[in-house]
Amino acid sequence: MLICPSGHFSQKSDTGAGFTVSGAGCGPQTAKKSWRAAAPKAGSASVSSEFYQRAMLPAPNRLKKTVLIERVWKRGRSFFAPGLQLRIVANNLAVSRFAVVIGLKAEKSAVKRNTWRRRIREILRVNLLKIAPGFDCVIYAKKEGVGFDSARLENSLAEAFAKAGLLVRHE
Repeated sequence: MLICPSGHFSQKSDTGAGFTVSGAGCGPQTAKKSWRAAAPKAGSASVSSEFYQRAMLPAPNRLKKTVLIERVWKRGRSFFAPGLQLRIVANNLAVSRFAVVIGLKAEKSAVKRNTWRRRIREILRVNLLKIAPGFDCVIYAKKEGVGFDSARLENSLAEAFAKAGLLVRHE
């Protein structure tokens, strides 16, 4: 979708030097792409897969199966920090795996829950080397942590991992 300077829409393609748009009363003019046309599509050649891989928690560090999350929830030890609960259980693997759970009681809006979940995962991704390997961890976000900014959320996570004894010092 293209938009010419006078606001008309056209489905014309790129002619090399710009977009040619002919609409009612605007004649052939150079137009700019709409935001949808400008946005790269996932998997397209213009977006490198490295970008998405760097921005996500690595696949080996994700705890995805419901059975494994329930095992951590039933057998795991709990550690509390402001706005969070951390449950851990040993997994006998070379990596630690993480799941983030945010219930409807904590936040009704799915958009806010997902934003909160992404923030927690990003903090985990950045600090992955500081967390001891060999554990399955479920982070349960509580209602009082809804308004936390990123710094306070990171401090709360660090406190929970320190209480659990999972922080590793790198020198």
